[in-house]
Order: sequence, then structure tokens, then C-alpha cells
Amino acid sequence: MKKRGLDKGLIVSFGTLALLFAVGILFFVLFIFDIDITENLTSVVGSYSGLSGGIWLILLLRNC
Repeated sequence: MKKRGLDKGLIVSFGTLALLFAVGILFFVLFIFDIDITENLTSVVGSYSGLSGGIWLILLLRNC
């Protein structure tokens, strides 16, 4: 079975999926630990960037 290559639509869908998962996980953690987003904005943005990039990397590597 030949693996399907990465095309523009697949990359855009992976980016969207990574965005949605990262936002969901981030807000879930903020809610569970009762973290105020205005006081920890730098940490929240850094966590989101790392989480989103990691999810996107995993999705791309599994399909290459």
C-alpha cells in the first residue's frame, strides 16, 4: 500500500486540527487549575505555541 503524500489540503486540515486541539487542551487546563489568563498571558501564549506545534508535528510525521 502506497502512502499518500502531503498536499495543500492535508496540511491545512492538520493545521486546523492542531489549532482546535491546542485551544481545547489549553482552556481545559486553565479551567481545571483556575489560572487567570490576564496575569499569565506570556505563559499561556508560550504553552499554546508549543502544544500546537507539537500536535502538528505528530500529525505530519504520522502521514509522511
